[in-house]
Amino acid sequence: MSNFKPTASRLAQVLSRASSSFWRRRFLWLLVLIVTAAYSSLSILRHLHFNSSAYDLGIFDQAVWQYSRFHAPFDSVRSNLLTENILSDHFHPILILLAPLYWLLNTVAALLVAQALLFALAIVPIFLFTEKRLGQASAYLFALSYSIFWGVQKAVEFDFHEIAFAVPLIALAIYFIDEKRWQAYFVCLGCLLLTKEDLSVLVVFFGVYLIAIKQFKRGLMSIGAGLVWFFAALKIFIPFFTAPSAIRVGSSYRYWSYNQFGTDPLSALWTMIKNPLLVIRTLFSPVIKLQTYWYIFHPFLFLAFCSPLFILALPLIAERFLSQGAQFWGMDFHYTATLAPVLVMASVDGLFRITRLLKQEAHARRLAIAASIFVLVLNLYLLPGFPLWNLTSAQYWRLSSSDQAGRQAVSLIPRTASVAATAPITPHLTHRPEIYVLNPMIVIPDADYIIASERLSSFPFANFQEIKYYLDYQQARGYRQVFAQEGWIVLKREATTGTPPPIYNSAAFVEQSVPTLMTAGQSYEVQVTMRNTGISPWTTSESYRLAILSQNHDWDIERVEVPDTVTANSNATFKFKVTAPATPGSYSFRCRMVKEGVAFFGESTPELSVNVRASTQSPQ
Repeated sequence: MSNFKPTASRLAQVLSRASSSFWRRRFLWLLVLIVTAAYSSLSILRHLHFNSSAYDLGIFDQAVWQYSRFHAPFDSVRSNLLTENILSDHFHPILILLAPLYWLLNTVAALLVAQALLFALAIVPIFLFTEKRLGQASAYLFALSYSIFWGVQKAVEFDFHEIAFAVPLIALAIYFIDEKRWQAYFVCLGCLLLTKEDLSVLVVFFGVYLIAIKQFKRGLMSIGAGLVWFFAALKIFIPFFTAPSAIRVGSSYRYWSYNQFGTDPLSALWTMIKNPLLVIRTLFSPVIKLQTYWYIFHPFLFLAFCSPLFILALPLIAERFLSQGAQFWGMDFHYTATLAPVLVMASVDGLFRITRLLKQEAHARRLAIAASIFVLVLNLYLLPGFPLWNLTSAQYWRLSSSDQAGRQAVSLIPRTASVAATAPITPHLTHRPEIYVLNPMIVIPDADYIIASERLSSFPFANFQEIKYYLDYQQARGYRQVFAQEGWIVLKREATTGTPPPIYNSAAFVEQSVPTLMTAGQSYEVQVTMRNTGISPWTTSESYRLAILSQNHDWDIERVEVPDTVTANSNATFKFKVTAPATPGSYSFRCRMVKEGVAFFGESTPELSVNVRASTQSPQ
């Protein structure tokens, strides 16, 4: 009892200080609340219009729902497998913190609101960091600029991603470094490591930045933590959670997309050191990368280049623009979000360093205000071309007749039933352990219900006609149509035939005729026969082709058109000519079916070793 009064007194003091700070910053917290509401409205309305997707909202929603039930995060959405733990895809255990949301509100909207709040909370460290350097007025202006920056908007619009945690954590880590609050800084770093495995590289660069500002011990600790965690995640954690049936070939990382540099991080780093010109060429071509750079940096007047904080942008830029994945180069999706707090805070610091060059404080203050206003004007000017502008349309706030029919169709499916759905419908049904995505490249297990709509995106199918092939096939096997309205279709399984679940696109090797001895530069007739073991016909108009698999384009041909429409259970014989490589040696020859723009599928032909000899023999 004697200790109670001092403890109560200290608690009262803490609460009093917190209340005083909150009231003093009430307009800042009001801004956070307004931005959270705007972000939430954008993503929830998009979801209600059936514009969200299995990839990625459905994947994350099912995983967090599993956490909320105290289950391992087995996720059937990503690959239509009941045995795939989502931690084998990316390592992001921080998602477990969202599980209690589903105890209060068992809906995907809870996830979207949580993401909106996380993005909005980054405003607080950005404001405090800016206020310290440029004053309160500039702090509000930069906070507003961050909140409408297109990179954040795109992330809010495009479903949900674990990097929602990273954005405020990065901003807080920068702020705590600035305030020399090292314990809080290392807590942020630890949370970043739990957010996603590739953020380990950013943690390493936090260490590089600390060394640059002469915090050597803490910098080395950060570098060590980042490196150790990076290799632990890739070599220990992710493989541990990978089901034996899903073990990848070799030990390669599923998302490695830098093969022009090497097959793993160490070999890629060595190539970059030896060939810096290749790095420069890759960073700035093709031209779409230059356009994205422009939109990243010009809304903040390129001020980030004037701050040592730009060091933190380097790994985030390199990860995107050195990748072979074209989806990273443009302005869509969530790939700019983690760069946003670095960009804004580096720009603030860069502007501060410029103002310090002015001798008169009044001139420096006016320059800071003027630049801050200009930054906000630039971001406002860009606003009509980006997602938040949708909130100004009355139509965006209303459900169409198709949306209403979709809600009715979804409501017909019991919560305990298994279901197969097209990608835009999937996140409306993910609070169940067994839900599959209609995907032409993987097995679609038989489910109690199938749901699709011709009014929505057909991705990953090319068009709805391809989905209809599947629906017709399933009705022939015993599924019964129980709903058809406004383009929406719901099928219910009654008594299916004993045939196994179909693979939409599949191929089996039949035979091939390939010379195994060739002369350099000469042409040769080749014949390959493949069998269509899927349910979709192969046609040229739908971009089905035979692909010759060769990293170095050895055979002077990459694709062969299908000879005619190849129906299910029919053979296709491809006759074509190849040109032997100009350099003598042993070369691999292998083919596989491909649907252009989607994926390779089915069996590949057996790999043949072709011996290419010189066109003329040297005298003995």
